[in-house]
Amino acid sequence: MIAVARYINGITLNPLEYLLESNGDVMLFNDATEACEFLYFQSGEQLTPSEWEEEYGYHFIDMDGSVPQEIKTLLFN
Repeated sequence: MIAVARYINGITLNPLEYLLESNGDVMLFNDATEACEFLYFQSGEQLTPSEWEEEYGYHFIDMDGSVPQEIKTLLFN
């Protein structure tokens, strides 16, 4: 499963913030393509994972069945 995260305020010394479900759980996707489709639906921009990282600092993280405890904020409402 894939999660989408970025460093708070784009500063790599800060912890990551993740896309969250409305109930506060980390939003998980089957693969990066599905995550990109969600981002496209939310933003109207059709980008590849590397373009999302370059343009917006979004990282596609393989969660490998674990969900981080340091979850911070919602990227999209």
